[in-house]
Amino acid sequence: NLRYDRDTAGTPVALPAGGCQTDLAARYTFALAPAARTFTVTATPIGAQVKDTQCDALSINNAGIKTESGTKDVSYCWK
Repeated sequence: NLRYDRDTAGTPVALPAGGCQTDLAARYTFALAPAARTFTVTATPIGAQVKDTQCDALSINNAGIKTESGTKDVSYCWK
């Protein structure tokens, strides 16, 4: 169907449960923002991780472009 936001039956997609969501559940919440031709996955800090203002929220999109919303740069946060 060449879409990220719906499966072949037209059902909206959700971020599947995975290792990161389980392993990092005390530090981040994960969100999927799908559109027809693009998507972005964002990890937003929670709990003690909120103190890490250097990287803050981390995102990656379907093109592999990584971003961060903290005071450091992408190369520091995405090691």
